Amino acid sequence: MESLKSSFFGRLFADSIITAGLVTQPTIPIATVNQPTPGLLGCPIEVLASVFGNAGLNKDDLKAARLTCKELQPAATREFARRYFTDPFVILSSYSLETLVEICKHPDFSPHVQSIGFLTTTLYSGSINDRALRYQNAILEKDKKCIKQSLAELNAVTQFTDEQVHLECSGKAEKLLASAISALCRPITVTVTNDIASINPIGVSKVPSDRYYNSSYIQEFSEDDYNDDNGYSEVESRMKDLLRLVPNAIYQMNLGDRKHFEGFKIRIKERSYMLKRDDYLGTLRASEGIYRCLTSLHLEVDCASLRNKDSVAALQHLFTVVPCLQKLTFVTSWARGNTIATLLLTNTGRWLGTPSKFDLRVLVIQEVACTKETLLSIMKSHSKTLREIELSGVTLLGSWRECISWMIDNLHLEKF
Repeated sequence: MESLKSSFFGRLFADSIITAGLVTQPTIPIATVNQPTPGLLGCPIEVLASVFGNAGLNKDDLKAARLTCKELQPAATREFARRYFTDPFVILSSYSLETLVEICKHPDFSPHVQSIGFLTTTLYSGSINDRALRYQNAILEKDKKCIKQSLAELNAVTQFTDEQVHLECSGKAEKLLASAISALCRPITVTVTNDIASINPIGVSKVPSDRYYNSSYIQEFSEDDYNDDNGYSEVESRMKDLLRLVPNAIYQMNLGDRKHFEGFKIRIKERSYMLKRDDYLGTLRASEGIYRCLTSLHLEVDCASLRNKDSVAALQHLFTVVPCLQKLTFVTSWARGNTIATLLLTNTGRWLGTPSKFDLRVLVIQEVACTKETLLSIMKSHSKTLREIELSGVTLLGSWRECISWMIDNLHLEKF
């Protein structure tokens, strides 16, 4: 026995009791007998964050993890909010706007909200006629099942369309949007867009139409080939009417809360598959009281909107009521190689050449056709404060050499 204790295995199991070839573990303190083996619940916060940050976990997985237990709920909630509530988009519906207000007031979700977006596409009013025709045909065919189904669809579309009209005309949409922005209590960027193809807005699944938001219908085709089976056949783009909801919402906010409106982003995408488009900026309400704290303006528009005189007039007026603007981003849908319309050049020059009260620090121009005089005009207006310039995809009618030489001689850029 003594020789066994002095051997390698004897020293290895020095704390064990070895008798007749049977090895038994030493006595374990009673306090540790019933303790569970450390697992996921015993992991540090950083490890839990890494686990829930796994790309393989989808929305349902994170929702289930949040409901598992109170130990996992905080980490799962942070990841859930980071993925889905960073840039929430809403549509013109009570459910969507009210949910946005709840998110912005939620103690766990609101810290992750960086911007708020509003989609200006609505359910096409003509879809009511389509549902009514289906209901009429079902009655004529005396098909009870089809009658019941088509009547339910007709009622759903009618109620939703009526809700959208009420939200717009009563001012309720503006109040809900103002409440959401105010609840965040920090600087925020507001985006308004008609680009239904690139976002997933809150409440879109509750729209009574499978063609309002269905990516399988996205196709490019001519108007002659258009039919109800292509494109978003029940979508109507109403930027001209709904763009005013944002400035109206800011106008309704308390003066102290308006300072949170620091960034404004307008994106108008050309979508040939929409039944109806009214995407102009003529109703953009502009007053210094609304935009007095705006520091960033991002304008991404199609060429058709820029050729509209009301749009250009609205943008010109906007330049006069943004005293604190520091960053301007201007992007168009113009593609190099296309014929340059004279009206487009003229309107771009009229807007960028508008006298202003602000001092730009950052100027970003992408996919734009303009004259040398237009480009030099805006740079000369802010030559004392410009520190960053980004020109990408710009087609210049004039000498680039002269522009670059002037920039070298007169600007003190930190980034170009």
